Amino acid sequence: LEATRQQALDAEEAALEKERELEVSRAETKQRESELQARHADLERVNNEQAEVQKLYKELQQQVAMMQEEAPWLFKKGPGAAKASGMKAFPRDLPRTQSSSAQGGAAAGMSTGATSRPGSAAEAGSNLELPAIDQPRSPRSREVEERELQKRLSRAKEQGIQALVDILADPALAENEDVHIRTCRLLKDFAHSGGEEARIEAGISGAIPALVHS
Repeated sequence: LEATRQQALDAEEAALEKERELEVSRAETKQRESELQARHADLERVNNEQAEVQKLYKELQQQVAMMQEEAPWLFKKGPGAAKASGMKAFPRDLPRTQSSSAQGGAAAGMSTGATSRPGSAAEAGSNLELPAIDQPRSPRSREVEERELQKRLSRAKEQGIQALVDILADPALAENEDVHIRTCRLLKDFAHSGGEEARIEAGISGAIPALVHS
């Protein structure tokens, strides 16, 4: 009787073990089914996108064919293309004029003026450059910088327009908008109050034409 009872317990334990294995197998099968469904959805999405791309490509081919019929010169290569279309070839390099350099921006005009006259105040003002402000400064450092900058602006105003141009062309002050505004005001005042000679000098340097109206 005891042996029979033990056999029954062993059989029940084996049945429970098989049930647990079946449960694990069912869970794995369900996970695989979910993965297969996700892959199938991705494949269907890719197929739809590919079909859409093919459709757009065919439409583009049709549009290109229409353009080739209506404007065949657009698809010709070489120097004869512009001649076949009846249009003039666009020049690669346009001559640079004083007005274009002035309209190109204050910084470009200033650097041109600063380097066009060697031996001018650009060399004299080279020892007056201030360090670039890359990191936050203490209030005391900002006060010292402001005093030095004010001294430099005052000296530049006395030296003439080229010294003011050198300040605008200084790479260390490239990001200092306040300095640019104050310098431009001095340039405008210099041109307005300095008479015809000052305006001529300002025009030669390429500085004032772009700044008088700012």
